[in-house]
Amino acid sequence: MAKPLDDRIAAALGANARATTVSSLIDEVQAAMQACQAEHDRLDALSKSATAAEDEADAAADQVSKMSRKLVRLAAKRDQLQARHDQLMASERRARTVAEHEAVMARRDALVEDLKERMPKLFAELVELLQRIEDNDAECAAASTSYGLPRLEGAEAIARGCPGNFYLQGAPIKRLTKMTIPSFDASGSYPNAWPINRNAAVFRKIQEDEQRARQAAHAQKLADRQRWKRCIVTPPDGNRDSIPVATFRGEQRLRHESKQFMMTDEGIADAKAKGCDVQLIAPGQSLGMPASVAVF
Repeated sequence: MAKPLDDRIAAALGANARATTVSSLIDEVQAAMQACQAEHDRLDALSKSATAAEDEADAAADQVSKMSRKLVRLAAKRDQLQARHDQLMASERRARTVAEHEAVMARRDALVEDLKERMPKLFAELVELLQRIEDNDAECAAASTSYGLPRLEGAEAIARGCPGNFYLQGAPIKRLTKMTIPSFDASGSYPNAWPINRNAAVFRKIQEDEQRARQAAHAQKLADRQRWKRCIVTPPDGNRDSIPVATFRGEQRLRHESKQFMMTDEGIADAKAKGCDVQLIAPGQSLGMPASVAVF
């Protein structure tokens, strides 16, 4: 059994309503208003009829007043439902718009990854083939036709099934080697991957070599820096001789007092072999050394 109209209207104005349900209710309320208006008009005519009995006319007039109130209430419910329908439609449109936007963005991001992964490889492969065509064209043109040997047609013409002069029925056929391929990395200073700018290619190789050299030098500098460790070196008790130790600043000498040096593992081992005590200083360690300790 269907729920009463007022119960369904209350549910439609709640949090879990759907726009289609609210729209159906609006149609139902509108139909109820039309029926109510028709009954209102009938009763109003009866209340004013000269042929109706007085009691019948009075009863009809009372019903007209009730029908008027019912029409007002139905109109208010219809307006509330319409506002709720507009709200739900806006919310659902927004949800659909957001979902569609997210789906498009996800497809865009997937394509970005595919382009970044595949296009440089495809461009590189195509450029390599075009370079081979140019090189082979030069070889075929230079190949001897002595001893009755046939003239060699180029690989591109044979592969594409066209005459060697790249004319068909008097119209030129555009050669693959005449195409322009943009550089995939648009942030660089070289707009085209093909045709190859020979001067730019040489300059780019120089730049790449210099960059690799700088990176190698930096890596070596870091590796060298990691070899040197801060140490406090103390000569043996009662020592009277000058003890040479290998440090970052070259050979240094100890006699009586402790000194701080930058030393490698080899230098530390050598100092210990000469009877010195070597204490490593941890990175960031704050030293509480006696004033007598010299720092080098």
